[in-house]
Amino acid sequence: MITLLVAAFVAARIAVGAGGRVFTSYDTYTYALRNDPAVDRGPVVSILGHSPRLPGLPVFYALLPDDVWRVWAQWTIGTVAWALLAVALWATLSSLAARVVAALGVMSLGLVPAMTNWDFAILSEALSISLGVLTLACFLLWRRTGSIVFLTGTAAAGAWWAFVRPETRLPVGVLALAVFWVAWRASRTPATSASGTSPMAGSSSVGASAGSVGDGSSVSPASGSESRESGSRDSESRDSGSRDSGSRDSGSRDSGSRDSGSRDSGLQGSGSRGSEASGSEASGSEASGSEVLVPEAAGAAAGARTGGVPWWRPARWWVPGARAPLVATGALLLAIGWVTAITPTVTHTFPGWSATGLSLEEETLNYRLRLQVLPNPEISRVFREDLGMPDCPAANRVAAGKDWAIAEFAAAYRSCPELKAWGEEHATSSGYEYALAAPGQYIGFLRDVLPRSLSGIVHTEVGQVLPASVERLIFPPRQEFVMQIGVPLVLLMLLSVFTRRWLLWGSAFTVCVISAATILAGLSLSVGEYARFGIQEAAGFRIALIIALALLIDAVVTWSRTRLATRTT
Repeated sequence: MITLLVAAFVAARIAVGAGGRVFTSYDTYTYALRNDPAVDRGPVVSILGHSPRLPGLPVFYALLPDDVWRVWAQWTIGTVAWALLAVALWATLSSLAARVVAALGVMSLGLVPAMTNWDFAILSEALSISLGVLTLACFLLWRRTGSIVFLTGTAAAGAWWAFVRPETRLPVGVLALAVFWVAWRASRTPATSASGTSPMAGSSSVGASAGSVGDGSSVSPASGSESRESGSRDSESRDSGSRDSGSRDSGSRDSGSRDSGSRDSGLQGSGSRGSEASGSEASGSEASGSEVLVPEAAGAAAGARTGGVPWWRPARWWVPGARAPLVATGALLLAIGWVTAITPTVTHTFPGWSATGLSLEEETLNYRLRLQVLPNPEISRVFREDLGMPDCPAANRVAAGKDWAIAEFAAAYRSCPELKAWGEEHATSSGYEYALAAPGQYIGFLRDVLPRSLSGIVHTEVGQVLPASVERLIFPPRQEFVMQIGVPLVLLMLLSVFTRRWLLWGSAFTVCVISAATILAGLSLSVGEYARFGIQEAAGFRIALIIALALLIDAVVTWSRTRLATRTT
């Protein structure tokens, strides 16, 4: 069924692309040369930072001949990313209802115009969103299957993502910690299990997300109730030949048993062995006595079952389950370090491309002063009295006009030496200082701006394939955002934690926390195009909501099946 859904999704994305138009903005020429001497001010590609932007997107654009090729390349990456995330959720969930909800949810998110229009913009938003989605999908599939292919995809997509925008270092850093945790757990896997076999033997399932609370439970295939019951019967017959599931001495591994280690659905004592995103054992393979080699990335899960090496003992990084994750961690940290090292050079290069002739930080401050501070007497008073901002009559005159006139405002800003010196000192900290100096005002600012930042915007024409009601459900008007997206997200995240499916819940929670951190940090640094600046976080919050909803549905369906099975037996 997932194959049919993916095929339908690709067909819908083709229809979206057929109706799309290329969109450019003033920032476009800092990512790709325009063949216009008025705006082409030098090379835009430099892996050492001698360019106005980080190299992740300019290098990608430089490999393609023109904007049409570029938008279709972005479209392709986005299509693969959303489809792969749907497949990852389908593989990790167990019930058909939850799988369908998760797959249709993320596919619909990948088809709504508020998201798809960015695929046709010659800007960083499209690639940043797509690489984030692709990284999450590969990570889930790696933890689900243990495949080195998906681990490689996780590292490659994550490393590339770090080079697209400065703020993506945060999620990539969290990803590096998660992958390292898997390597660390595997490095403490005993050399042999209790039965004398390799610690890489046991269940073919994969340990829970390293990005979660570190629980060592395994991820089971969505095998259904028949295989669970079969695994239980096999385990009972192995120890005593008895098929009496109520026998205490039969060695039964029924998931209701305290010794089975089952984490099914977070519903203890339910008697269910329902497969989980982070919990139950795989299709009764361990229960039946068969020993299946675990892929390298699953070493952590095997170690958890055979008894891990104490934390104080030296790590054995050469064990198979630790090597590949450790290399992936190194690749991610190398990308973060490289971006951090070249960012100051990019900052010093940017003024040559800027309309204001200022550094990126100072130009951002100019937008804040022009659009937020000087036009508002209350905010202006806080900046002058509490933050020590000098007065500048020339800047005040420009700010009194209706047009943004940012070039004129920057000229006025430079004409006031005291304001210029203050701006250089407070360019990156004025937002935080304002929040601390006037928390009430800042909360009011966030209450107004956050819904605008997370409600999306459509800049260009794209094919529309979803009903208007579905588009409105996914991206409601900003005045309905809190009740339609914000409140349900909080409630679903709180409720879904009780499912104890740590791979999916931990991933969704991490996406929420990172999205909240980056949107708040972004709003403290920049103003103006709020819907553009927040589109990456808008996607993150909605993905987390879809995952949490699917987890709850999965838990309810599994619990219902268990109750029904209990009554019939």
